[in-house]
Amino acid sequence: MRAPDVLLDWDHDADDPLIVRIQPTGVVTGNRLGRTSISAGAGDPYSSGIWARVRVQVNVIENPTANEKGLGFPTLKVTGRDEDPETGRVREGDPDQPALWQEPIDFKHNIWWLNLESADAAFAFAQREEHPEVWRSFHAHITVEMVIQVLMLQEYTKRTEGEQPSLWAEHRAALDRCRIQLVPQMWEKLKDYVCSRRGLD
Repeated sequence: MRAPDVLLDWDHDADDPLIVRIQPTGVVTGNRLGRTSISAGAGDPYSSGIWARVRVQVNVIENPTANEKGLGFPTLKVTGRDEDPETGRVREGDPDQPALWQEPIDFKHNIWWLNLESADAAFAFAQREEHPEVWRSFHAHITVEMVIQVLMLQEYTKRTEGEQPSLWAEHRAALDRCRIQLVPQMWEKLKDYVCSRRGLD
């Protein structure tokens, strides 16, 4: 039986947890060169869960036809509206990602996403009719942050030949995890503050 609408849990066994990124839909993105094996299933894999018996072997290799990465002024696209150049389809937002969102594959295309499913971006976007200045201010803020992060990446990697872009990406990923944890709770009060000037002590 096939069920295309079922989202599975995914696991890989490499020592480096960042070697690949696996989306709930099963899309695998290679982050670093190396080998791993991937399995999918549901529930606890060590007790009552049901997992695939045969793992898929994955070898992440250098792309010989890759273009230069991240050159020029970055492009900010909007989820739910703009086309993803990698898939040719509109990129949907993700509530588990920050407002300023970049997947490893986006780095190759020098694009970032304004993720309208994040709590802060969703609030600002909802204000665009009654309070358009709120939306424009937020949009401008995200654009500035995008440019700053691009410049920080360049500065971080040019200091010595030993510094790789992946090192900055790890730091940025840690920052994004903090944002994902804090932003939804903070915006419960911040959205009242933005609209009414109340809500902050």
